[in-house]
Amino acid sequence: MTSNKIIQKRLEHLFRREYSKLCASLIHRFGPQYIQTIEDSVQDSLIKAMQIWGYTDIPVNPSAWLYKVATNRTLDVLKREHKKRPFNESLEDVSIEHPFNGNIDEVNDELLKMIFATCHPSLSPSEQIMLSLKLLCGFNVEEISRALVKKSGAVKKSLSRAKAKFRKTISGFEIPEDKIEQKQRLENVLKVLYLMFNEGYKATSGQNLIKEDICEEAVRLAYILRSHSNFNTPEVNALLALMCFNLSRFSSRQDPQMHLITLEYQDRRKWDKSYISMGVCFLSNSAEGENLSKYHLESGIASLYIIPKKYSDTDWREILRLYNLLIKSDPSLSAKLNRIVVLSKVQNPQVALLELNQLHKKHPKIESHIYFAIKADLEYKCGKNTSSKNSLNKALALTRNEIEKKFLENKLKTISADI
Repeated sequence: MTSNKIIQKRLEHLFRREYSKLCASLIHRFGPQYIQTIEDSVQDSLIKAMQIWGYTDIPVNPSAWLYKVATNRTLDVLKREHKKRPFNESLEDVSIEHPFNGNIDEVNDELLKMIFATCHPSLSPSEQIMLSLKLLCGFNVEEISRALVKKSGAVKKSLSRAKAKFRKTISGFEIPEDKIEQKQRLENVLKVLYLMFNEGYKATSGQNLIKEDICEEAVRLAYILRSHSNFNTPEVNALLALMCFNLSRFSSRQDPQMHLITLEYQDRRKWDKSYISMGVCFLSNSAEGENLSKYHLESGIASLYIIPKKYSDTDWREILRLYNLLIKSDPSLSAKLNRIVVLSKVQNPQVALLELNQLHKKHPKIESHIYFAIKADLEYKCGKNTSSKNSLNKALALTRNEIEKKFLENKLKTISADI
């Protein structure tokens, strides 16, 4: 990797990590009514940093540098607009200590408050999720549209509405005291972190299969959530367990040539034992209470992939049992497709292919590359090579991630050679 690419990767990681901290701190200081100005200022500070740091060394305290630039830019804009709307001049006080002078508890507290502010009940559930992905994760419109499987135009309009409501409704950042409201907001907070991690763990587009910075940020926010006594819940622990189990396999998911490696062929010696241990600990902590959430079931499934020393020792029957429970509470297409893959292991490819075709009858407009990739694999194992080739071509046409494209192209070559 060239030095420029290394610098670029460092900057991307830094910006992803700092975006939410900057937004939270500035909105906390200036107020939610200035959300758009603050967002623009944060983005401008990141662009300015990229222009300068590409030619000079990154400052010793890049967080403080970015905070100062974003703050000054926000103040400049508010001063110019002073004639149009009221502006509290006390906000200009430069003696106000910024939160990046080692006060990590203050930064985390502001982040936690913003997490719950973006999930305010005045916003619809979809608006809460979109706004959270934008402010907490730094997702752009395209990334949000992919994560939520929505058209970018619709996402852009929804985001504008959500920001308008946020400006008018949110007077300040406070964690709700009402237990029922806390629980309701927590559900959407967990959904946001889950979507965030998934986008990083398996990027839907681009040159990389994995966006580690997004995954690490999702884990960091989830851990901040867990650190608060009111939110150290079984569901939060289950989500952290799921993240840790998946993080443990990062280094084995691609070879040195950046080719995708499926679970069956991954070198388990490369799996991160510390993440596995953390996952086991969080999973154990999630066992309290009677509620069995989707995060419990998914982390349980992930543990059954992780714990065996050999792929051949995988307990497919238990995984299938958990998937059967999962689709009752989360009948998503993704869960159903993953279950069919497991069904092929427990019974046979013929039974799994029959169920996949039944699924297609219920959802005739499926436009998922994963669906066609699974279909191609099952057809190939059933000896239907021509059909398998056609399905793979459909999967390739729908795939936007370059690593996955190469993986499917190699499978296509293998199938074509057998026809």
